[in-house]
Amino acid sequence: MSEASKQGCLTPFLFEEHSIRGALIQISDGWEDWQRKGAYPETVAQLLGQGIAAGGLLAASLKFEGRLSLQAEGDGPVPMLIVQSDEDLLIRGMARFKGEIGGAPSPALLGKARLALMIEPDSGAQRYEAFVPLEGETLADCLAAYFSQSEQLETRLQLAADGQHLAGILLQKMPAGEADIMEDEDAWPRMSALLETLQDEELLGLDPAELLRRLFHEEDVVIFEQRPAVLQCQCSHARTSSMLLGLGEEEVRQILTEQGQVEMDCGFCGEQYVYQASDIEQLFAAEHAEPESDLRH
Repeated sequence: MSEASKQGCLTPFLFEEHSIRGALIQISDGWEDWQRKGAYPETVAQLLGQGIAAGGLLAASLKFEGRLSLQAEGDGPVPMLIVQSDEDLLIRGMARFKGEIGGAPSPALLGKARLALMIEPDSGAQRYEAFVPLEGETLADCLAAYFSQSEQLETRLQLAADGQHLAGILLQKMPAGEADIMEDEDAWPRMSALLETLQDEELLGLDPAELLRRLFHEEDVVIFEQRPAVLQCQCSHARTSSMLLGLGEEEVRQILTEQGQVEMDCGFCGEQYVYQASDIEQLFAAEHAEPESDLRH
């Protein structure tokens, strides 16, 4: 695997003779630490890793500027899975789990669930939301069903994660008229069948160019410039302070009285933000302060 792949990258590609595009994501840097901070059991970590790979692939395939959220909620031992990515492929994810965790990492861990895809544009444009039942033997199957039902795009995915790496590959049939190519009716089922032969070990361990060469060795695959894909939380002291302001002064001061300090933990990365009484005083004093006038008398 190349150095870029070890750290984290997304590799876009397309088939020169077919109206099919794709993307391959591989991330290793920070993944072990992310699992440790979340204290995830092995199967939960594998499901989360697959979700993070899917979030990066979706963010790269949809044209937007803002934040994409992929969220699954169900009644299983993993009642919630959340992945967020921005247009720069800064990705974070978390899973909540309870009780006995066992079995293969599949939607069965989520139980009876639904999948939500949300896009929050930076421009202030209307937020986009889509919901589909979480059905299928794998998370990749569920996402393919989402694209088929909500976007009317034929899509295939393979997702994998282990203790050191997470990865995913997406194939998508381009909309009619988007590619000026004489359509080969057998191309899509053929590429889909080839994708199903891909082993997790290959997806997780091979360099992108080598993987695509082996998988589609009889096809002309055009590989585009790689993009960094980074497992990184976007929490900050400023965002946490904004959340406290949103709770309201009365509630925050009540927490301070009961606990002696206010603690805010990031559900994604586990970072803890602690506010002492003096910090709370400064926070709300700044909130109540009147802005200085720019007028000169």
